[in-house]
Amino acid sequence: MRGQLGWIGTMLTAITALILSGCEATPGSSGPLAESQASQSKWDNGPDEELRPRPILPETFLAAGRLHESQGKFVSAIEQYEKAIEAEPKSIEAYNRLGLILIRTGRLEKAEKTYEKALAIAPEEAHLYNNLGFCYTLQARWDDARAKFEKALEINPSFDRAHVNLAMALAQQDRFEEALQHFQAALAPDSAHFNMGLMYQSRSRVVDAARSYLDALKINPNLIAARKRLDQLPAEAVQEARRQGRAIASPPAPAIGPQTQPLPAQRGLPQSRPASSSHPPASSQPAATSRPAPR
Repeated sequence: MRGQLGWIGTMLTAITALILSGCEATPGSSGPLAESQASQSKWDNGPDEELRPRPILPETFLAAGRLHESQGKFVSAIEQYEKAIEAEPKSIEAYNRLGLILIRTGRLEKAEKTYEKALAIAPEEAHLYNNLGFCYTLQARWDDARAKFEKALEINPSFDRAHVNLAMALAQQDRFEEALQHFQAALAPDSAHFNMGLMYQSRSRVVDAARSYLDALKINPNLIAARKRLDQLPAEAVQEARRQGRAIASPPAPAIGPQTQPLPAQRGLPQSRPASSSHPPASSQPAATSRPAPR
């Protein structure tokens, strides 16, 4: 029994010595704990970049925003574009995409401020002026809209979409001759006259609208949308347009052949790039729509 107690006492002494050795260890001492601390110190100070979090690039936020946008998740898209701007405050593309979504969701005041900030960074970007003008168009602020579209065309005279939007703003101010010139600068002749018909109708000038539809049909008898619009006008308005000698009766539509269906002028959706500098071909073109032209 006494021998067993002696063996147990020897074990306790050894364990106590080990514990005391561990507790007293310092960064400069030896022993298991000191070696562990030295190893940890080397790990912390090592240049292992793979283990360190890296900042998310603005392009990543932009790509995420476009993905959400394509899926119709506009709230999420807005969040991603705002993060892209936070990561790169001079990202014109992020401002532009953000403005587009704000327009689509009807947040026009915030869209205006977004484009104003973008223009403060890039004052020579024509599509930004066009898009800001489009915000004003949706609020029927025709003077403001016209000024922005004119500025866009001052920078880029071949900016088709700005020509179309300016034509609409001018028409709403009863400046119809100027409006026609800008429609003709961007559209095929039949579509230019068809759009003028829509503009005259929006101003309750039905005789002038009839004349424009007749002019469109004179150029392109296959423009079925113009014929339908003409048939919906009061008969006396169409007769008066013909009596004035400003248009001739259109020939019967062929039984077969291509049919062009222009779109109403106010149904445009935001686009992702500025309009091409080239004009549409002389064949029938869909009617212009008032729209922004972001990249």
